Amino acid sequence: MLVENPMRLKQLIRFNFAAVVLKILYDIDVKDENDAYVEISEVALAGPLEGMVPGKFMVEFFPFLRHIPPWVPGARSQKLWAKWMAAGDRLKNVPFEHAKVKLVCHSVISIQSDVVGFKPFVYCHFQDRGEATQSPARIRTSKVGATLLGMFSGVMLHPEVLRKAHAELDAVVGPHRLPDFSDKESLPYVNAIIKESMRWHSALPLGVPHATTADDEFRGYFIPAGTMLIPNTWACTHDPDVYEDPDVFRPERFIRDGRLDTRVQDPAAFIFGYGRRHVAP
Repeated sequence: MLVENPMRLKQLIRFNFAAVVLKILYDIDVKDENDAYVEISEVALAGPLEGMVPGKFMVEFFPFLRHIPPWVPGARSQKLWAKWMAAGDRLKNVPFEHAKVKLVCHSVISIQSDVVGFKPFVYCHFQDRGEATQSPARIRTSKVGATLLGMFSGVMLHPEVLRKAHAELDAVVGPHRLPDFSDKESLPYVNAIIKESMRWHSALPLGVPHATTADDEFRGYFIPAGTMLIPNTWACTHDPDVYEDPDVFRPERFIRDGRLDTRVQDPAAFIFGYGRRHVAP
């Protein structure tokens, strides 16, 4: 599709990622960009994308406005919030009900537990409570889509990178099939491109704000409890002490002796956020 419609790169990236995630998590095969499940994800994502702009709504400056009901004239943020919540509920429940029916009917569902850690999450719904009581992770097409756009920009500015990737894919995978997860260890340069894309074009240059729960001190600075902290992810991914020539798109920085160099800081360790993590058993 991209060859036929190169001007629709951004839209096609969003569609492709939505289609892949819907297939992996829910075993849903989307037909095209007009598929009902793709529309559900697009509508649900419109809210977070619009709401992420700091200072856009008056309620951020006057928190008491959150108590105004949506029917009051001028309550724009409340109306949008209600709309986004409804869209989020559809994204949470509609694909999950599809997967639920397949599991009940003993159909095979394509959940890659080793890749996304989702299998324990799905099964806990059915075995522990018999129905969905938790919220599945939303499809983050905005962040992944932005990273893919950065990758396209990098390889277009550096065609030699694309040639090396093609050569590696031809040697390992060949021309008659697509790569799969079993090829991962045999494709160090392709993996290096992924890491460099995440580092070079961080999709979220300023991380999601956090707040301290207790008084703290960092490098001589006193940070009282309740202080909002906004991490500078872009500074981390472009630190010249960690990444030489950080403004250059160079996947080779992650390669040593034909393998991924584990001594180089992996951007995946922090570009997706900070703080505590919960890993499903």
